[in-house]
Amino acid sequence: VASTASGGNVPICHIVNFMPFSLVDENGHRTVYNEDSTLESGVAVMLAAQHLNAGDGRVVPEVAGLSDRCPIRFTVEWMDTDFIEKTAVNSAIDLTNRRLPEREPCAITGALRSAVSIPSSLITGLRGYPQVSGVSTSASLDDKNLYPLFGRTVPSDAGTAVAAVLYMRNVLGIRYIAMVHTSDAYGTAYARGMNDAIAEHAPDMTIFSFILRFGANKEEVKNTVTLLKQTECKYFFGVLFDDDADAVLTEAVKQGIAGDGRHNWLFSDAVGSVDGRRGIQRDSALARAYQGTLATMAAGSSDELADAMREIGDSAEDLDYLKSVLPRYQDDPNLDAAPIHTHIVDDSSFMELQGLWAGFLYDSAIAAGLSACAAARTDVEGGSGVFLDGAEHFKAMATNVTFSGATGSVIFDPASGTREATSATFEVVNFVEDTVFDDGSGTARFNAVQTDLFQNGEWTNLQPVTLNDGTSNVPPYLPDLTVNPNYFPTALRAVALTLCGVIIILSLGFSTWTHINRTTRVCRASQPLFLHIICAGVFVLGLSIIPLSIDRGVASDRGSDIACMAFPWLICIGVSATFSAIYSKTHRINLVFNARQFRRVSVKPKDVVVPMFVLLSLNVIVLAVWTALSPLRTKTEVLAVDLFDRAVQTYDYCYSDGMLPYVICLGALNFAALFLAFYESYQAKGVPLEYSESKYIFRAMACMMLVCFIGIPIMVIAYENPSAFVFVFTGIIFVTASCTLLLIFVLKIRTNKTNESLSTASSTHGSSAGSSQSTGVRILSHQKNKNKLAEENRRLKEYVKASLRNLDVADNGMEDEEAAPAGIRRTPPTLAISVMGEKTYLDESSHD
Repeated sequence: VASTASGGNVPICHIVNFMPFSLVDENGHRTVYNEDSTLESGVAVMLAAQHLNAGDGRVVPEVAGLSDRCPIRFTVEWMDTDFIEKTAVNSAIDLTNRRLPEREPCAITGALRSAVSIPSSLITGLRGYPQVSGVSTSASLDDKNLYPLFGRTVPSDAGTAVAAVLYMRNVLGIRYIAMVHTSDAYGTAYARGMNDAIAEHAPDMTIFSFILRFGANKEEVKNTVTLLKQTECKYFFGVLFDDDADAVLTEAVKQGIAGDGRHNWLFSDAVGSVDGRRGIQRDSALARAYQGTLATMAAGSSDELADAMREIGDSAEDLDYLKSVLPRYQDDPNLDAAPIHTHIVDDSSFMELQGLWAGFLYDSAIAAGLSACAAARTDVEGGSGVFLDGAEHFKAMATNVTFSGATGSVIFDPASGTREATSATFEVVNFVEDTVFDDGSGTARFNAVQTDLFQNGEWTNLQPVTLNDGTSNVPPYLPDLTVNPNYFPTALRAVALTLCGVIIILSLGFSTWTHINRTTRVCRASQPLFLHIICAGVFVLGLSIIPLSIDRGVASDRGSDIACMAFPWLICIGVSATFSAIYSKTHRINLVFNARQFRRVSVKPKDVVVPMFVLLSLNVIVLAVWTALSPLRTKTEVLAVDLFDRAVQTYDYCYSDGMLPYVICLGALNFAALFLAFYESYQAKGVPLEYSESKYIFRAMACMMLVCFIGIPIMVIAYENPSAFVFVFTGIIFVTASCTLLLIFVLKIRTNKTNESLSTASSTHGSSAGSSQSTGVRILSHQKNKNKLAEENRRLKEYVKASLRNLDVADNGMEDEEAAPAGIRRTPPTLAISVMGEKTYLDESSHD
C-alpha cells in the first residue's frame, strides 16, 4: 500500500523483472550485458506499468480506462540474474522472504533463459507468487506439478519449432539440416520440439542434432563444429544464445561451413539482435558469417509500442529516471559512481532498437496487471482493503485474461498458462548488414528485416530473403554429389581386349595352318573339318570378351544392354561349338579304330556331325527364347550411400528377372558337351596320337578345371567389384581358349614337321643308296631318326604277323580275339582307313 497525495492509501502490485543486465566471469569480474537489448526490454516492463497506472490504451486497447476500473497501482523493480541459475535462485529466495517495510512482490516477470526460469519459478510457485515470462520457451515449464504458477506470453518451443520446421521444409525446401543446441533446459526442449515437429509435419525431413554446453570453451566449440562439418549439410540451425552463437560461427568460418556463400545458418529466437552493440567488426569473419542469417521467432513489438518507447528515449526526464533505477551491485568497487549501464542510456541510439523481446515482456507485465485487477478482492471476511492471492492471481490470468497485446492476440492455455501457439504470429527475421551504418568504431550493424510471417498454419512471404551469398537464390540443401560408378579402368579394358586379340590371332592362325596343310598325313588323320570348327568355336569364345569389357563408361545404356545379351550368345555358341567338335572328331576316330569286323570301315563327317548340330541348335533356341522373353539389361546396384541416402558408389551388372531357367538350361547343355568330349577322349586313349589327341585334350581340360576351381570362387567373392570380376572371367576364357588350341595344334605342328623330316630322310636315302654310300650313311647315322625308324619297323613286323594269324583263323571260320600288340588294331594285312573322305593304305610295301 502506498500513500497518496491526498492522504489516502493505494494498493500496490509490485512487479519484479528478472533479466540479465550483466555477466560475471570466472574471476568475478562484472561486465555490462545488453546484447539482447535487455535494458530496453526492462524499460518495456516499466512502460507497461505506466500504461496500466494511467489507463493508457495506445498499445493495448483493453488497458484504456483501467485506472478507473482497478484500485491497484503498479510499480516495477529490476533484478539482475547475471544470466545464471544460481543468481536467479538466490534472488527468488530473497525476494519471497521480504517482509514489510520492504516492498513485497505480487508478481515476477522473466526470466530470459528457460534454464533460469525453471529453478526460479519452482521457488516462486511454491511460495505463492505467479511468474510470467515473455521469453522462456522450454516445454518443461508447462508441468504444473513442478511450476504451478508459471505462465508466459510467448508460445512454448513446441509451437515455435512447428513454425521453424514448416518454414525450412515448405519455404526453403530443406530436407536435411544439422542442428546445434545448448545443453540447458531451453536448448534441450527446443531440440525435442524440433524432432516432434519434424515427425508430425515433415516426416521426409532429416535433422542431425548436436549438443553444445552453455558457455562452452574453444575446444568444445571446435569439436562440435567439426561434427557439424562432417554431416556435409548446407544448412545449419542454431539454438544458441549470443556468445555461443558468435563462438560457433567464428569456428565455422575457419572450418569452411560459414561465411563462404555456400552454407547458410538459421537460428532460434535465442540469438537476439545482431546490432552494432555486439562489437562485430566490419569485414571480419564473424560479420561474413552473420550476413544473410535467418531467425525464426514469435513476432515482436508492434509499431505502437516502438513509438511509445522512442518517446522515452527522446524525453530527458524519463532518461534521468531510468538512470536512477539502473541496477547497482554490492561487488562493484565503484558503487558510489554512476551505474555501469549509464553509458547505454546516454547513447544517442538508445531506444531506437527495442530488441526482439521488448514486446513479449511488455505483454507479460500487462498480463500480470490485468489479472491482478481481475483477481483482487475487497470482501474478505474480517478485513479491509484489497487482497490478492497468488493462486487466484495466476488462475485469473490463465482463464480470464485475453487481450490484443504488442505481439498480437494473447490467449493463454488454461491448463498450462502458456500462450496458445495459434494466437501468436511467428516471423522470419533476416539479418542483413547495414552498409550505410558507420559509427566510427569499425563495427558492423545488421538490420533485422522481416521477410515472412506465419499465421493460421501458413507462411506468407513479405519480401525476398538475402542469403549468405548476397542473393535471394536458395541454394541446394545437399552438397555436390560425386558418384563412383566403378566403371572398368582403361588398363583393365586394354588387357581384356589384348587377350581377346591373342585368342583371335591363335584361332585364325591355327585355322590357316590347317587349311595350308590339309593334304598332309597329320591334318588328314586329324580331320581338317573338325579342326576348323574347333578354331571357329574358340574364335567366337574369344569374342565374348568384347561385350564382357563393355560398360556405361564407354557405351550408352542401349549399347550396354546389347552387350549384356551378346555375352551369353557368344560364350555359349563358342563353348558348344568347341567341345561338340572335339566330341564329334574323337567319336569318329573311335568308330573307326574300335571296329571289330575285318571289313573296310568308312565313317563320313555327316555321320557324326549330327550331335554337334543338335547341341548348337538347342543352344541357339534357348538363347533366342531368352532374348525374346526376358533379355538381359544393365542394372545398377548401390554399394554405398552418403549421409543423405544418396548413392555415392555403384556398379553395373547384367540381370533379368527370369534369367535363372535359361542359365540352368544352357549350363546343362554345355556341361553335357564337355562331359561327352571327356568320355570320347577317354575312349580314344589307345588311338595313335596322329589320329586323336586325347592325352592333350585331358591336359587342356585339367588346365580349365584348375582355373575354374580357383577363378569361380574369386568371381563369386568379387561379384560386387566389377573390375575384379571381369579380370577373372577374362582370365578363365583366355586359359580355356589358349589351352584348347595350343595343346591340340602345337602337337600336330610338331608331328607334321617330324613327318616331313622323316619323309625327306627316306626319300634321300632311297635315291642315293646305290650311287652314294656316304650320303645314305649321313642320313641314317642321325641317331634320332634311326631310333624312330627302327621302332616303326618293329611295330609293323608285329602287326603283319598278327594279321597273318588272324587271317588263318578267319579262313578256318573262327574269329580269334587275341589281343594284338599295343597300338596295333586287328585289321587285314591291307587296311583302308577312310579319314575325311581320303584313304590311307598301310602294308609292308609302304615301309622299309
